Formats: sequence, C-alpha cells, structure tokens
Amino acid sequence: MRHAHSGPAPENGAARLLHGSKCEDMEPNCFLLTGADGYLGRHLSTWLRSRGVVVGVSRSGRAGIACDLRDLRAVGTLARALKPSCIVHAAGLKDLAACERSPHAAYDSNVTTTLNLLKAWPGVPVLYMSAEHVFSGNEGPYLESSSVGPRTAFGRSKVCAETTGLLLAEGAFTVIRVGALYDASATFLRFLSEELGAGRPVNCFTDAHYSPTLVDDLAEVLIQLIDSPRRPSIVHVAGPRTSQYEFVRNYARAFGFDERLVRPARLGPGARFLYPDLSLSTQLASTTLGFIPTDHAVALGQIARGARHAESQAVQPVLQFPGAEARSHRQRAMEEIHYMDVGFKPQLRLQVPPLARRPRQPPRLA
Repeated sequence: MRHAHSGPAPENGAARLLHGSKCEDMEPNCFLLTGADGYLGRHLSTWLRSRGVVVGVSRSGRAGIACDLRDLRAVGTLARALKPSCIVHAAGLKDLAACERSPHAAYDSNVTTTLNLLKAWPGVPVLYMSAEHVFSGNEGPYLESSSVGPRTAFGRSKVCAETTGLLLAEGAFTVIRVGALYDASATFLRFLSEELGAGRPVNCFTDAHYSPTLVDDLAEVLIQLIDSPRRPSIVHVAGPRTSQYEFVRNYARAFGFDERLVRPARLGPGARFLYPDLSLSTQLASTTLGFIPTDHAVALGQIARGARHAESQAVQPVLQFPGAEARSHRQRAMEEIHYMDVGFKPQLRLQVPPLARRPRQPPRLA
C-alpha cells in the first residue's frame, strides 16, 4: 500500500498560489471542496457558494486548483497557501468494479487522500462523503450505529477512511453516508428515458432495496451541518427505502411512460453489487437536523416537470489555475466515475442499438 508518492511534488497551482491571496484574506468562510469537477462536487459547489468562498480542488485542475491529494507533499504545499474554515471531502474512486480490480487504487484514492487532508489541516472540520456500501446489504435499514460489514473493495476502503478520520480528528470529522444519488442529470434516469421512451422493457429487481438520495436533499443537509455548532460524528442522508422495481415504476409514472414496460425480476448470480436491503435509516438526521427526505414520487414528478436542476453547474472557484498541470479530461473521467452516477448532461443521449428486443436490466447505478 502506498501512503505517499515518492519524489518531489511538481510545480502546480498550489505552489503558484503561495504568491497570491489566501483564504483568510478573502472571507471568513472558505470551503475547500475536493472532487470539485465530479458529479457531486459540481452540485455541492453551487450550494456552498451561498455560504462563502469555494476553492475547488481536483486532480485535473479543471475545477479549481490541480492537486493530487494522494501526494502528501502536494497537499502540504496547498496547505501552506490555504487556510479553509471547512473541508468538504467529496473526491475518491467510487466505481465499484474499478475498486475490485485494484484495491490498492481504492485505498490510495479513498483512504490516503483522507489521511493527507487530516495531516495537512489538523483541527479543520471535515465533512466526509461516504456511502451505504459500508454495510453488507442484508439487514437494512441501517442506523449510524449499525455494525459495518462491507462486501466490496469500495466499501472496505470507505470504512477504512471513516475510521481514520474518526480516530485522528475526533470532534472535527463528520461522516455523511448517502444512498445512490439522483437528480435530473442522473445516468440511471437517462437510461430509463432512453429505454422506456423507445418502448423497450426494462427488468427491475423487486427484492433489491435501497435508499436513493436526491442530490438537493443532500446539499441542504450539508449546509445545515456547516451552520450547526455541533455535528454528529456519523449521519445518514438518504431517501425513503424502496425497491429498484418501485423506484422505476415511479419514474415511468412521473414521465408518462408505459408502466407495463417495467418488468419485475429477482436477484440472481448476475446481479452484481445489488443486495436485498442496503437502505439507510435517517432517524438521526430527522431528529437533530429536522431532515425530511423527499418522497421519490414527488421528486421524480418535480424532475419530470423541470422543477429540479437539469444540469450540474460548473464550479466557479475564486482561485483557478488552468495549465500544464491539468491532466487529460479523458483520464480524469475514467478515474472519477461515480458508482452511483457520473453526472452526464441530460440532453446527451445513450446510444442504444435500435434492434435490441430483449428486456434490459438497468445499470447498477440505482
């Protein structure tokens, strides 16, 4: 396992920032947002800007400062330039299949990055984005106090990152566990639009339960946590428990598709990364933060009417350093693919062979 990359840190945006303005020179509230060019990061940046300055960090540098968070030297250089009031850690490798292929990559992206942030900014509050895959998926709805039992490399890396933060930064580290994220730009919803719109049936599991999380619900809770003088160490933010079959039926109904195209199916050997019950209980968020999850039928109806955000907005950080340190867009896209969603713009449509006739099983994204 690699805990830090060897060799000197390259000259990058962080180094150049040392000669410019610092967070404390701008506004009392300065948020360091990691994974700023990812699906979730683009959403969260919009909400965070209502509370102060947002400095985006990503490996590519397309959304703020280019910094490889796996490299402790690079993070240390950034820390000498920035003094954030809060860190929102949304970066990491979230593609379950990629994590299975390379557990070392999962560790580096999800654990080493977290450790480096804690070392570079000791005592600074961290809001860490985690996921329901820390659990086994057999005994939901899970409470924050439920025993973890991940069945994937991704889940194990998340448990390790959570434990690292809670051990080294007790009182300043908050774990936010979410279910499968969705909004108008969600890949899963676009898949359903393509298939059902073309009159093709889709097989959906009646015995795979989970808690899809509306992105706006998550963003609202994040702002509440930032404003709260006392934060829980772990909190679940998720939508109501539902089966994949029920969720897709709600989608078809909201968008006016033929509900008969949604075919019931049962979990089997081919249903990778889907489990009987991976749902999350949000009782703690409800009692401490007044969180009321949006009903899926309501949320999907609003999305269908265009009431929800149709596109993620690009991060507009105060500090941005395009240039040679930015990695290729294609490489970044492959590294940052989200196991729940990757945030394609809704007007881009999946290319599906027109002659496909067999009912399709939806992707594992929801």
